Amino acid sequence: MPTEDTRQPEPDSAAVTRFMDWAAQSGPAKVLSALCEHLEDGHSWGQSTLAIELTVQERREVRALLGTSWDSSGRGVTPHMIKARMLRQGLDPDAALRVFLGRDLNNRREQRREQRASAATERQQALVTLCEAGIDSTAAETWLRRKGLPPAGNGLLVALAQSIAAVWRHLPWGADTIMLSVLADAALDDPHALDRRSGRLGVDILRLADSTASEGTDFDIETWRSAWDALGVICDPLSSKVLTLNLPLTGAATACGITAAANRTGEPVWLTWRSLQGGFALDDELSGQDRRVYVCENPTVVTAAADALAAGSFPLVCTNGVPSGAVRHLLAGLATTGARLFIRADDDPVGQAIVEQLTALVPGSCLWRYERRSPDRAAQRPLFEERVLIDLLADLARSR
Repeated sequence: MPTEDTRQPEPDSAAVTRFMDWAAQSGPAKVLSALCEHLEDGHSWGQSTLAIELTVQERREVRALLGTSWDSSGRGVTPHMIKARMLRQGLDPDAALRVFLGRDLNNRREQRREQRASAATERQQALVTLCEAGIDSTAAETWLRRKGLPPAGNGLLVALAQSIAAVWRHLPWGADTIMLSVLADAALDDPHALDRRSGRLGVDILRLADSTASEGTDFDIETWRSAWDALGVICDPLSSKVLTLNLPLTGAATACGITAAANRTGEPVWLTWRSLQGGFALDDELSGQDRRVYVCENPTVVTAAADALAAGSFPLVCTNGVPSGAVRHLLAGLATTGARLFIRADDDPVGQAIVEQLTALVPGSCLWRYERRSPDRAAQRPLFEERVLIDLLADLARSR
């Protein structure tokens, strides 16, 4: 049985012209397009049938290359079949396809391999960038698995990570507070870069800071403000507040006049972050020689002290849950002016975290009827402030 001669003949310009005339028809164009995709996906000029559907007319058009016996057989088209026919007509198959496409064939398999390698390299670079900024590696890895991130491999993911890292390095981390616009300007040279409606950057930072924030967390305006507030970043100077009782302040800050009026009757008062701007200190004359200030977590303690002791209570500051920027600003300012802070919270995992944060903010502070415990132990046997309220009120009474 004679074998097919597959020797490559010399290029024939007339054959190329005939080939291009043939390729301009609907059926041949379908066949060649499918063949090019087949080869670009890394497959060979083999015997596998190309996935195309041809009309009766299109089969007649293809028949000009593949022959009448192929047309009458009803068979599909294989790459090997096309290559053999091209060679018989004096065509270099690869050169003919380059003419058809107007470019070289791509090696998509190799391109995909390179893209995967490039993506893996960029994800690793983004992880290193985040970790070097001080972000926990587990939190960073979790963030990198989130949906909606820029695709890795084109530089956008690492650019986002670099922006996050820049902001992360400028977060106050317990060292007082900072306005959101000031933070954005200092870290990114754009005071609006972290605005709530300026893209995903701000949300990504908040999710990295709070591992409990799920993919679907809806950062509405209140959640947004509270989340930044917990980091010591003030979105709105009026929304960040701290609850106080009998806190004697002196200085230029508006809060000093507000507390002076409230202290005469022992009425609890909310102070905003804005009202604490301008300078304040613990008033020596009003506080006497004992410069103690008590700190609790729950407004229930403040209400009970106001009801039972009124103006006879020692100064009391309430975090009202996770400390806001106003809470941290107030406590840091009191500490620097010589106040003796006695700190406590609920004895549960959240409360333990609050105490840990505040004692780190004010290293010279004392614990107030409180013992540090691991989150696991605190979760097993929580002890809330309401259960020790009588003891707390006894400590707050000036006349005891």
